[in-house]
Amino acid sequence: MNKFFKGILACTLISLSFIASSSYATAILFEAIDFDIDAPISGISGSMSYETDFYTYFNLHSFDLTIKNKEYRLEDVDVSFIIDPTLDAMIGGDGNAWSIQAQGTDDFWFYFDPQTLHGFSFGYTTLEDDGLWWTTNISIAEVTVPEPSSLILLSLGLLGLGIRRKINK
Repeated sequence: MNKFFKGILACTLISLSFIASSSYATAILFEAIDFDIDAPISGISGSMSYETDFYTYFNLHSFDLTIKNKEYRLEDVDVSFIIDPTLDAMIGGDGNAWSIQAQGTDDFWFYFDPQTLHGFSFGYTTLEDDGLWWTTNISIAEVTVPEPSSLILLSLGLLGLGIRRKINK
């Protein structure tokens, strides 16, 4: 095998190793339904985007949720995660994802697995209503966002330059 093809193979393998070890960005829509007792809102839906490596790292990029008159955005929520053995995420309002919701306050929690997109539980309280409502009936759908990988594009560019040089010789 000549030096040219060895170089191309090395660039490709290096690029693929960087891609394999990088974190994964995704966007999801979620909906919680069938709350216990007589919940003031029977279905709550929201969206978020995050980046994770599924084991040690979870970074929330955007968050959008409205419960009654209360809107929750990225700056209004807190994220905690459990590394046991995969990364489960707990997102909540009121400054702490693990806080216990007090009746008569605006607060929520959302506990899910970002790798399998399985929702474990969702609960909320509202300022106007006296009670705490929760459910385990949660649907999560991934929203595909086309995003080219810069390393793959760089590798293809280097490959193209190499082929072009070889043709010109």
